[in-house]
Amino acid sequence: MSGIISYFDEAKPPERTALEKRWGKTILSFEGWTAVPNAILHYQEELELSAMDLNVLMQVLTFWREKERYPFPSYRRIADRIGVSKKTVQRSIRKMQELGYISREPGYLHGRGTNVLVLDGLVQKLKTYANEEIDRRATDKHTYGFDPAGPR
Repeated sequence: MSGIISYFDEAKPPERTALEKRWGKTILSFEGWTAVPNAILHYQEELELSAMDLNVLMQVLTFWREKERYPFPSYRRIADRIGVSKKTVQRSIRKMQELGYISREPGYLHGRGTNVLVLDGLVQKLKTYANEEIDRRATDKHTYGFDPAGPR
C-alpha cells in the first residue's frame, strides 16, 4: 500500500455538495461559484447600496478568491457583464469608496496598471452589523430558539 488515499477507487461515489445538489455540477464547473454572505443582501438598505451598486459588488466578488489576494477586475469587463457603461461601474466603485467599503490600491498585471480593490471596510461593516444583531437577539433568546451569542 502506497499510503496515498484515493477517493476514486472506492465503489461509492464521492458525496455531492449542497451546491452541486442545488445547481448541478455542470453549472458550477463551467463558471464556478462565488461565496457571498447573506448579510450583504440583508443589510443592502443600511449599507446604502443601490441595485446597481449591489450588482457591481457581486461582480467584484467573483474575482475575490483568496482573503489576502484582493480582486483587480477590469471596470470594462464588469460593465460588459452587466450591460452598462464603464463610467457607471466607476461611479458605483467610487460611491463604495466614499462609504468606506472599498479602497483602491495601485497594482500591475502584465506590465499594465490595474486597480486592486481592498474590501476590508465592507467586511468590517458587516461584522459590526452582525455583532449588533447577535446582541439584539440575545436579549430575546426565547423568540429565536437558539443561543445567538455563539462564535463571532
